[in-house]
Amino acid sequence: MKNLFFALALVGMVLTSCGPKEFHLSTQNANRVFSEKGQTDSVVSNGSDGTCEIEYAPEWLNAEVNDSVVFITLKANDTGKIRKDVVVVKCGASNIGINIEQGTKATHLELPNGNKIKLGKEGGTQELVIVTDGFVKVKGFDGVDAKYENGKLIVSSPKNEGNRIKGVIKITAGEFSKKVNVTVEGKVCPTCKGTGTIRCKACGGKGIVMDREYNIGWYGCPACGGRGYCYRVPGYGYRQGKGKVTCPTCKGKGV
Repeated sequence: MKNLFFALALVGMVLTSCGPKEFHLSTQNANRVFSEKGQTDSVVSNGSDGTCEIEYAPEWLNAEVNDSVVFITLKANDTGKIRKDVVVVKCGASNIGINIEQGTKATHLELPNGNKIKLGKEGGTQELVIVTDGFVKVKGFDGVDAKYENGKLIVSSPKNEGNRIKGVIKITAGEFSKKVNVTVEGKVCPTCKGTGTIRCKACGGKGIVMDREYNIGWYGCPACGGRGYCYRVPGYGYRQGKGKVTCPTCKGKGV
């Protein structure tokens, strides 16, 4: 009886070993976006023993596997439409899909939700919708992470323990470009709240000082950059003041 159980167990092991092996497949980024001009990119398939093959790929691209690396090559897209599909890589009994998107020549680029992003000093993430039919490129700046994904500009920043960060993210799609102004709050001046200026006390922020002697005209406030006299019409050299002066606490730095 023991021999019979041993034989059955051995047969089960043989049958199991003969079947396709299961792998826990993953990629660092399973989404690939290509320009309308075409190019070659590669994706590393983690979790396999390298015995992989392409199970499916659309006819408008070429996909090959070398060990655990998938090479994807696209030619120029002259269809006038964005192309989307998936490349399926099979390793044993497991498979994984790589989403492919290829843009076309851009005819427009719009930011319907505006072009400003403001993050608190605790950091975080904000998104802006990007409307275009072209291939999008994003150029950020130090201190924030900016990327384009699924029709959105995604901007994130860690906690900012330094001074306020300001910068511009440039978005391009073909011949079109847009700029997004980004602010990450940090240490700010308590007097001017980070603006670098305060309201002019001499004119109360109006930029003019009334002629109290004759009460028929006014002067451009000299304390905030104004000059000259105005009565009905501006006199020669008249200029209204800005209504603001440099913050005395931070000397205009805002921090």
